[in-house]
Amino acid sequence: MTRWILLLLTLSSILLVILTSSPSWMTVGIAGALFGLVATVLAFAQARIGASARGEELNDFEIQQLQQAMRQRKSGDPPAS
Repeated sequence: MTRWILLLLTLSSILLVILTSSPSWMTVGIAGALFGLVATVLAFAQARIGASARGEELNDFEIQQLQQAMRQRKSGDPPAS
């Protein structure tokens, strides 16, 4: 949701730059557009990365496999394939 708000603010800053004739408002618009562009790109990248990221928690099967591997390592047996 935040990334869409940032996109709208960026587009409105660009529109402000295009439509204004005042140097002070143009400065505000350019600064807002630059900040908004960077923030919007980072927000969309974070959403894309977060959507495909693997969870940090292990399930029960993975915990059992890890414990079994550690037991085999302690006993000196080679790992089973």
